[in-house]
Amino acid sequence: MRPTAGRLLAVALFCVLSLPYGLPAHAAVVAQDWHTPADGLLTLDTATGLQWLDVTVTQGLSWNAVTSQLGAGGRFTGFRRPSDDELATFWADAGIVAGGTATVANFGPVDALQQLWGNLGQLPFTPPGTTATLATTAQSFNPVNNAVEGVPLLLLFQRDGTAIAALHTLIGIPPTQAATYLAHALVQGESTVAAVPEPSTALLLIAGIASGGLMRARWRATHI
Repeated sequence: MRPTAGRLLAVALFCVLSLPYGLPAHAAVVAQDWHTPADGLLTLDTATGLQWLDVTVTQGLSWNAVTSQLGAGGRFTGFRRPSDDELATFWADAGIVAGGTATVANFGPVDALQQLWGNLGQLPFTPPGTTATLATTAQSFNPVNNAVEGVPLLLLFQRDGTAIAALHTLIGIPPTQAATYLAHALVQGESTVAAVPEPSTALLLIAGIASGGLMRARWRATHI
């Protein structure tokens, strides 16, 4: 049966509508082991392939202390500090929406991630019944002010069933200072997320395929 222009265009339209752009990628965060079986000290983001070290491991260490252990032979060899964008992606893949307001929708995802990634307990400046995860990223140190600031914060409020995810909470402490309420986000691996073609690119590709099919159909019609 010879392909008709209508049939080819219908196939092309089906391909366009079947493309994944605009649809969220399936993502999950799961516990993995670091040094010993069942230690559960790593959290794998299956969407990016990045492994996140539990914040409880770096809790109470200073910025400088962690930095000194990132090189070869150090306690955290193989790890690096993530960017703010990587951390935001990690949270998003865990179902957390970053923003400046505590929401009921964030309670479940924040609670689940804190159970995997860790929490630092009750911060001195939070109300009772609150668990917190306060951690630095690669962009948390300000060399001009010589201070650690702009760190991300997860807060879970048990009293009203809400949670907040804030990417830039200012604390302003020297890089030599250790605080029990502060941890440091560390990650290993490079992101494996593949770029999804934009709709315009996909449409051009499908249009080219459809055009080629139409030309072939016309050639066969005139030479058979």
